[in-house]
Amino acid sequence: MFHWNTDSDSANIPVVGPGDSSSVGVTANTWYCIELTMNTNGHLNVSINGNDIAGLTEDGVATANIDQDWVGSTASLMRYTAFGDFNFGWQSYGGGPMTIWFDDVALSSAPIGCPN
Repeated sequence: MFHWNTDSDSANIPVVGPGDSSSVGVTANTWYCIELTMNTNGHLNVSINGNDIAGLTEDGVATANIDQDWVGSTASLMRYTAFGDFNFGWQSYGGGPMTIWFDDVALSSAPIGCPN
């Protein structure tokens, strides 16, 4: 499952547990085009293969099982409007072996879009 989280706060988007149904599960041996967006108002959005994922959106309005723990939290109040640092990786909590490949990682001030 995909989640937003931050090192400075324990809030996740979507809420871990019941909110997992609002996220997107991954399939082995499948490539995904994932765009992470920090809007100028500090809100967060994810699109996967060109489709916005409502369960991975923080729009400033608390939504049950998605971002109610994040909205009003330290992370939300920080208003992510600029990068101070950029790290890219993966964290697995399920145990067992896993191989993840990343290709064409890019930072831009405007959406790049997914190839057709």
